[in-house]
Amino acid sequence: MKFDILRSLVFLALLAGWSTATLAQDDISVEDADTIKANPIVVTGQGNRSVAAPKRINDRPQLVNDVPEAPKVNYQTQNRQLNQEFDPEPINAPRMRGVPLPNLYRGHAKVGLGNYGTSMADIHVSSLRSREKHLNARYRHFASSGQLDDVGPSNFSQNRLDLFGKKYYKKHTLGGGFTYDRNVVHFYGFNPSEFDTISKGDIRQRFSKVAGDVELQSFYKDSASINHNIKARGYNLTDLFEANESNVRVDAKLSRYFKQEQFVVDLGFDYNNFKMVGDTQSNGIVFINPKVVSRGDRWNLSLGMNVMTEFDEQSNFHFYPNAQFRYKVLGDIIIPYVGITGGLSRNSFNSLTQENPFMVSAFELRNTNTKYEYYGGVRGAYSATTSFNFQFAKSKLEDMHFFVADSTNGVNNRFTVVYDTVVVTHLSGQISHQKTDKLNLLLRADYFAYNMSNEFEAWQRPNLRITFAGRYQLNQKLLFEASVFGISGMVARSFDAAGAEESYGSGIFGDQLDGIVDLNLGVEYRYTERLGVFLKLNNLASMRYNRWQNYPTQRFNVLGGLSYSFWGK
Repeated sequence: MKFDILRSLVFLALLAGWSTATLAQDDISVEDADTIKANPIVVTGQGNRSVAAPKRINDRPQLVNDVPEAPKVNYQTQNRQLNQEFDPEPINAPRMRGVPLPNLYRGHAKVGLGNYGTSMADIHVSSLRSREKHLNARYRHFASSGQLDDVGPSNFSQNRLDLFGKKYYKKHTLGGGFTYDRNVVHFYGFNPSEFDTISKGDIRQRFSKVAGDVELQSFYKDSASINHNIKARGYNLTDLFEANESNVRVDAKLSRYFKQEQFVVDLGFDYNNFKMVGDTQSNGIVFINPKVVSRGDRWNLSLGMNVMTEFDEQSNFHFYPNAQFRYKVLGDIIIPYVGITGGLSRNSFNSLTQENPFMVSAFELRNTNTKYEYYGGVRGAYSATTSFNFQFAKSKLEDMHFFVADSTNGVNNRFTVVYDTVVVTHLSGQISHQKTDKLNLLLRADYFAYNMSNEFEAWQRPNLRITFAGRYQLNQKLLFEASVFGISGMVARSFDAAGAEESYGSGIFGDQLDGIVDLNLGVEYRYTERLGVFLKLNNLASMRYNRWQNYPTQRFNVLGGLSYSFWGK
């Protein structure tokens, strides 16, 4: 406070001194102060009125980057374990919901009746789900009294019993089975008004076959291991005309990977003994077919050879190429392929009578030798549910068999076989559509052209064959089925000029068989999970056609019945 008062007094003293000096210098009194504004004052005297030059600072500022260095700190850490205890709460195992396994029943039976005195039964009994074994037994029956006009008694019956079992091991499965077949037919291909002395017993034929097989198959996951599949089977077949055939066959397949290549060897033998009235024919085939399969991202190549030996009274060696190449042009959409192969095919009393049961019981057996077959085509898929396959093939076959009427008994109601060397051209196309278990469709067409060496025609073999099959499940209750089967271009050999369309000379004529169109429909209604009813309508066009010369088939026929599942878990 005292300092502020002193500073004020000094300031007032200085101000007073300055005012007095100014007034004395200009001789102006306070009283004349008002005249100064009206009259300008001129001051005469000497003085220095120049302005002194200012003093400038010429130093420029400089940026000084003087950052002190960080001090170095040295420290040490000590590892110490923190003991903690955690006791998790147990979690229950998850369960899949919404996809339950369907109920299984050990037994299933299907029985039915129809016109023409038709009866059928299919009884199936098997074990339930198991990781250790599977057992199965099945009996099938189908019979008809025939009742066809203008032909002999045409009743037939088919009966089959199958027993099968399989045991599952860690890396193998062992299975085996037993089969018994008993089939009865009649040689009804004649006009009874012309042969009134023929009785039903004279034309009756019965085939009785006992068969068995055993199979051992491996499932090694290691590619360096040799996977194998070994199967042995045999049968004995007899008929009512003293024919007796025994056959034994053993097949083995070995495969192993060497890096990216797979080596496969098929080998085995097939021995057949056929006894008939006055003669016995024995024949054996030994084969080994090695090949190597190489695969890439878009291609697959298989190279190998079929080596076969046929022996009876003498031995014949045969060598055939076996190769195939396919390439994926657009993934699995378009896959073109080419290949060449060949081999021996067994013709036996069993195989020929299964194809045509109206045969004589004594004839010559020859194995068909496919000298070569080269083929090419394209297969693929339009989508995940629709696939296709179109193929062209050409082959040369020695001793290809054809069925012709046997005229030794004068009735011409049985068939024998003739053999010829034939070049066959085969065009085929197939389209299939499968959408889970709800809808299944299949359409296939085959065209054949035969270039015969000795025979005039490919007797009773069709030039065109078309097949359509469809299956639609509307819901869990209704199931619909449909099929269409058609063949055309069959010519039968005949020694009778009456009604023959073609004459070849030497007393041989050609009988053109009518084309076949067979339309079939079926429906099944499942009343419950265990009980259902079914109805089948066959040959809806009611066509009377001959699959074999002088052997007409049944016209429109109906078959209906029940299905039942039993012996549940």
